[in-house]
Amino acid sequence: MAQGVLPFKYVESKKSQSMTNFSGLLAYVELLHRMGFFELVSRYVRVHGGDQGWLDSQILLHLLLLHLSGGDCPEDIERLESDKGLCKALKQLEKRLLGVKSAKEIDRRFRGRKGRQRCFASPNAIRNYMERFHNEKGEEDRVLGEAYIPVSNEYLEGLSWLNSEFLSFMQLNINSGQETETETETETLDGDATLVASEKSEALYCYKKFPGYQPLNIFWHEQGMVVHSEFRDGNVPAGHEIKRVFCESLDRLPQGVKKVRFRGDSAAYQYELLDFCELGDHKRFGRIEFVISCDICDSFKKSVVRIGDEEWKPIYRHLGNGIKIKTNQQWSEVAYVGSLKSPDYRYIVIREPIAHQRSLPLPGIGDGDGDEYQSESQRSLPFPNYEDPTNGVRYELSGLVTNMGWDGEELIHWSRKRCGNSEHAHSVMKSDLGGGKLPSGKFGANACWWQVMVLALNLHEMFKRLCLSPEWHNRRLKSLRYWFIYVVGRVEKWGRQLQVILDKSQKAFEMYINARKRIASLISLPGG
Repeated sequence: MAQGVLPFKYVESKKSQSMTNFSGLLAYVELLHRMGFFELVSRYVRVHGGDQGWLDSQILLHLLLLHLSGGDCPEDIERLESDKGLCKALKQLEKRLLGVKSAKEIDRRFRGRKGRQRCFASPNAIRNYMERFHNEKGEEDRVLGEAYIPVSNEYLEGLSWLNSEFLSFMQLNINSGQETETETETETLDGDATLVASEKSEALYCYKKFPGYQPLNIFWHEQGMVVHSEFRDGNVPAGHEIKRVFCESLDRLPQGVKKVRFRGDSAAYQYELLDFCELGDHKRFGRIEFVISCDICDSFKKSVVRIGDEEWKPIYRHLGNGIKIKTNQQWSEVAYVGSLKSPDYRYIVIREPIAHQRSLPLPGIGDGDGDEYQSESQRSLPFPNYEDPTNGVRYELSGLVTNMGWDGEELIHWSRKRCGNSEHAHSVMKSDLGGGKLPSGKFGANACWWQVMVLALNLHEMFKRLCLSPEWHNRRLKSLRYWFIYVVGRVEKWGRQLQVILDKSQKAFEMYINARKRIASLISLPGG
């Protein structure tokens, strides 16, 4: 009987064959082994301290592979469990990955039941594991309608510090062949929050009027990695306790980093944070240079109105090779004092003519309320703007505050690099990885899922930079899945050696060999 319209049919094999559709995942496992991941997990994360069930390192490995392979919920682990070749390979490698002692302990842990039946933890086991990261006592302090961040329990804190070891491994090996820790002059940290929509009844509404969560992330620009990520409810503003999160991020940076600069959006425009950076209150890094988007308040607009036409300078788009194009944006220094209690900071304003502004219904400058520079139509626009009294043109406004002495246009271009990189990382988190779909109604379980996703993101960045050729460094994870991870192979045991046999026409074979050579040359973390 025909199965469909076209002349082909699906036939199920009568024999189970050790085939895998995820040959590339084994290279990621090898990188984790080289880093000392399994020893580090036992140091930082001690959830399963009993004598039954899976080891912490096993479940975290399963979750990392789930994210890397494209799964977005615990139930998707069954896709990996059904891959007989991948399961065969991981079982054969367990003694090397976990150590002989831990491998024997696994058998002992499952001895009291029917024995170990699976290679990967079941969805139920994964969900139960993630719920251990939920701090029920912290939920008791919630107040309806108020922003609140539950205190992380020791397990969630352990995942965060485990992530810091990923950063140290990257910093240690970023220069090929270097045998000492890299000491970088200056590194850039970018702060940005992202919204994750959720249909869970426990999710709270965010400022964009849908239920979800709003994690706050601190990115390491030069390495493309997340230094620290704090999972938050949707109703918690991005700027809430941002100084504390920034300080925690500084503590997680590798020792090789000697100086830090910070970029942030208007959520970071808080004098507590600005003064902390300017006054050098951090014991390790001292004074921290920053560029942060500032609020466009009424007093700021009044200062902008006083700027003479000759003080506005054009902003150019730089195309490389000394070629630059003049844009319709302009910048100027602003004589503005944000707070009398803080040091004097440098303010820069950027203005851009509003397109088709002559067609807007602008009923004059004054509206009878004493604000001569602000009209009724101005307040109805969804962005900060003002009308220049000298030429009658209406401009969209944005501003920066900084403690740096760079040229204004240079500061503007440098500040804008934050937006593209953080938005790209957020897209990878929520689209390429499983961060866009949260699996539980319990805050701590979702925080665990998110934190493991961050580990997967950083693992992927490490793999690209340390194990692949430069042409792959800027490729998305979904591209690498297509070319590297989703490769069919047959897993066989030849003597004491495991073999993954690829089709002759597979172009990934050479990539695998080169990646493994580079992994073998990497330096493991001390004590890892």
